[in-house]
Amino acid sequence: MKNCILIIAILLIAFFCAGTVANATPENREIIFSCSPDGWPPFFIVGDDGTVAGIMVDALQAIASAHGYEVNIRTIPEKREALMLDRGIIDARAKAKEWVKVDPEQYTWTAPVIMISVVVFFPKESTKNFSTPEDLVGLRLGTGLGYTYQYLNPYFADNRIRRADAQSGLSILKMLIIGRTDAAIMDKPVALWLIKQNPEFQGRLKFSKPFQEVGYRLMFTKKYNWKPFAELFNQELEKMRGDGGLEKIMKKYQ
Repeated sequence: MKNCILIIAILLIAFFCAGTVANATPENREIIFSCSPDGWPPFFIVGDDGTVAGIMVDALQAIASAHGYEVNIRTIPEKREALMLDRGIIDARAKAKEWVKVDPEQYTWTAPVIMISVVVFFPKESTKNFSTPEDLVGLRLGTGLGYTYQYLNPYFADNRIRRADAQSGLSILKMLIIGRTDAAIMDKPVALWLIKQNPEFQGRLKFSKPFQEVGYRLMFTKKYNWKPFAELFNQELEKMRGDGGLEKIMKKYQ
């Protein structure tokens, strides 16, 4: 009797799991798209009611809806997000190839939606000039949890630069303001948005010249064949650049 109950339970779990996966495939025209619960303005802005907007969301929804795809947005912590993408539980997230620790070719990528500069922020009263990784030697640097900075990896590896991870850009800047870090490396548009929205940061920080410029893209799981949609996305994105549609989205969040 116990064995029968166990078999039935396993079959029910398998049935419901299969149903869940089936709802998130290219064939069913649903895209499960994720971001951090903290958001990442201006690319992801999570409202008090749980709704998500932002540059990446608006660009994906504009293209997907025009071709009969439904975008289902979920807020998922960074570590779980990566695991769920690998397993095909979610379909897509936003990332730069340069920030992926593993082989980026394990995923299906779109063209960059936007190019973003990576800069170092530091206290306004600092007299230091940050233009190369060597300028950061001996410092404690605020970094994004789960992010890879390839040009800094050798310095992190031998502790010449001490890494201090935080789960959000807001936390990175807060650590810098209260002196828990000496500097912080961030995407410039994200940091400027946060400074604009938080008076306690205003007038207290300055930033370096770009250390790197990266393309912020959509990355899809390879558990399902999202390559045709990625190619479609690229075609439509190019049209949006030409007709001003993408610029209109950008200005909405400036």
